[in-house]
Amino acid sequence: MVAKVVSALVAIGLSFGLNWVLRPQFDTHYAAAEYAQQAGTLMLTHQGASLEIPLMATHIVTTDVVRLGKRYQVRELTLRAATSGEGWPRTELFVGLAQGGGDLLGGARDASVLAQRELPLARTGRLGARPSYIVLTGTERSDVVSGSLWVSDVRQEAGNVQAEGRVELQVQTGTGVNMVTGKWSGSIVWDAPTET
Repeated sequence: MVAKVVSALVAIGLSFGLNWVLRPQFDTHYAAAEYAQQAGTLMLTHQGASLEIPLMATHIVTTDVVRLGKRYQVRELTLRAATSGEGWPRTELFVGLAQGGGDLLGGARDASVLAQRELPLARTGRLGARPSYIVLTGTERSDVVSGSLWVSDVRQEAGNVQAEGRVELQVQTGTGVNMVTGKWSGSIVWDAPTET
């Protein structure tokens, strides 16, 4: 009986390890100066209090990751707090751009297609590798349970793409699930499409 239990545990461990090694991986890295440069703002309201979070440029990522012959599409927009040092940013939210299995962007590199759209916040981004979260008080990260980003306006200004909208999200805190609402504005940068 013990041998069967041990062999089952070994099989589960091997299966988990194999899945971990073979999973598709994707991440992006930008210049250190870009992480620190404020290019937008997220103004949030939570339990009657206001919170202003400076954001780095909002990035749109459209890439395909091929792993063992299978193609995984990454179509997301990232709202990330500007940071000046090491460690986690105060906020990192991933917004899904692959609406209903289709490609909202359709291969076009025109951010204006996002205007007047409600886009879902994803619980994770980068093919599930990084969670969407926000730090509301102190240093405790609150994971996003669900939510949406409404993009009300996208416009060209002096060669830059500027956008604004509102955000509504439900986050898991130490006291349960709480609603957070707010306004977002900032510049949008389109990452070069890649295939890895």
